[in-house]
Amino acid sequence: MTPSRIAEALALSKGGAVTAMIDRLQRGDYLRRTRDPADRRQVLIEIIWADPLHHLAAHYAPIGATVAAILARYPDHQLRRILDFLTQCNDAVDRLAQHHQATIEQITDNQPRRTARARPSHDAKGRRPISSR
Repeated sequence: MTPSRIAEALALSKGGAVTAMIDRLQRGDYLRRTRDPADRRQVLIEIIWADPLHHLAAHYAPIGATVAAILARYPDHQLRRILDFLTQCNDAVDRLAQHHQATIEQITDNQPRRTARARPSHDAKGRRPISSR
């Protein structure tokens, strides 16, 4: 998978956020960068470990145990209500995120492209503008 596809899947910018994440995962020996044999310009991300989730599970085991202990306090009918509530919240956040993404795309698609204007290095009397001093 390419870094751009990872950014797209995670709804992140294709710049620094994904690069920093990939760098951290590479330092942890979770993945490696390779070149696409069909297009040497293209970088591919490969997972190194056969089962990376097994390694990560050790880091998240205390959280899982804590949540399991909390959930054990509730009867099944209340857990169904909690699940329904969380599902509805998650769906609402997804809808809002899609709406915001569509709004951002609409705004950026409708923005006129700005071109940089060259500023004169000197005024008519040969003096430099205050902003360049």
